[in-house]
Amino acid sequence: MEKITLETIHNIFEDSSTYTADYLKKHFGCSYQYLWLNLKKVGYYSSFTHNSKYYTLVDIPEFNDNGIWFHTDPVAGEIGFTKYKTAANLIISLINSSETGMTEDKLREIMRIRLANQLNVLINKSKIQRLKLEQKYYYFSKDHNKYNDQYSQLTQRLALDIAWRSCSIAEQKSLSEQHYQHQIKRLTTSRANWHHRSNEKQKKLRAQLIRIRDLATSRDNWKRKAMDYKGEALQLKDELKTIKKNSSMPII
Repeated sequence: MEKITLETIHNIFEDSSTYTADYLKKHFGCSYQYLWLNLKKVGYYSSFTHNSKYYTLVDIPEFNDNGIWFHTDPVAGEIGFTKYKTAANLIISLINSSETGMTEDKLREIMRIRLANQLNVLINKSKIQRLKLEQKYYYFSKDHNKYNDQYSQLTQRLALDIAWRSCSIAEQKSLSEQHYQHQIKRLTTSRANWHHRSNEKQKKLRAQLIRIRDLATSRDNWKRKAMDYKGEALQLKDELKTIKKNSSMPII
C-alpha cells in the first residue's frame, strides 16, 4: 500500500486516466471519506456513466462542445465524464442549448446511456418540460421564452418534414430551395436588426459624450464666473471700507 498524498494521487493517475473508488481505497489503504477529502484537494470528476463509480482528475479530460469526455477502458468500455459534474446537469444543459428541444433518442446518442428514469425525475422536479408531437416526446427548457423559441423552431421543422415526405422529387427540390431562402432571409433580417441596434447605441453614446462635454464646459464657465464675482465682491468690500474710513474722518 502507498501513502495517500497529493503527489501520490497525481502519480497513480499518470498510469491510467480513470479509477474506481474501490481500487483507490485499496491502493492507498484508506477510508472512502479520507480518499474523497484528498481527491477534493486535487480536484476530480466522477463519471456520469457506470453509476458514478469512476474518478478522474480535473486536468485530464478534454471536453467536447457538449461538455463531455469519454475514456475507453478495455474492460468497462466507454466511461463518460462531464464538466457539468452530473448526468442531470448535463441533460439540462443539452436541452437548454438546443434550438428545437431534444428527444430521448438524441440525448442517448450524445450521452451513450439510458435516460428514461432521469428524464422523468427532471420532469417531476420541473427542471425541464416535455411535450408529445408526431407520436414522439420532446424535451424543452423550463425557461418560458426559451421554450417558446424551441417550440416554434421545432414545429416549423416538423411541418417542413411532413411536406417533404408527401411531395414529389421536383417539389422536394423546390421546398428545399424555399427552406434555404427562408433561412437566408431570417439570418439577413437578424443581421440587419443587430446593425440597426448597433447604430442606435452609437448615436446614444455620441449624444451622451456631447452632453458630458457640454456639462464640463458649463461647469468651467460657472467656475470662472464665480471667481469673477468673488473678485468683484472683494473689490467692493475694499471700496466700502475706504468709504467708511473716509466718512469717519473729521472735517477741517
